[in-house]
Amino acid sequence: MSSFSLLQQGWGYDFRRGLNVSRDDFGTYSTDLFTDEASDVIRRHEEVNIARRHRGKTDRPLFLYLAHQAVHSANTYSPLQVCTHSQSQND
Repeated sequence: MSSFSLLQQGWGYDFRRGLNVSRDDFGTYSTDLFTDEASDVIRRHEEVNIARRHRGKTDRPLFLYLAHQAVHSANTYSPLQVCTHSQSQND
C-alpha cells in the first residue's frame, strides 16, 4: 500500500530522520528501526573510544535511552497486528 493511498484513508505517514520524511523506512516495524539505530549509535561510540584508547585518552561515556513504542491496538486496516519476526520468536 502506498503512502498516498494511506493518506486517502485518513491518516498520514510522519516517520522522520532529522527533518526529512523517511520514506525508505515505510512498512518497517518501528521497534526494529529504533533497535537497529541504537545499535549503530553504540557501535560508532565504541569505535571512537577505541581510537581514543590508542591515543592514550580515556573513554567517553554514553547515555542512551531507548523507549520502544511496541503498543498493540486495533485499527481499521489491520486489527491487533504483531510483526512476523516477533510472532515467530514466541511460537
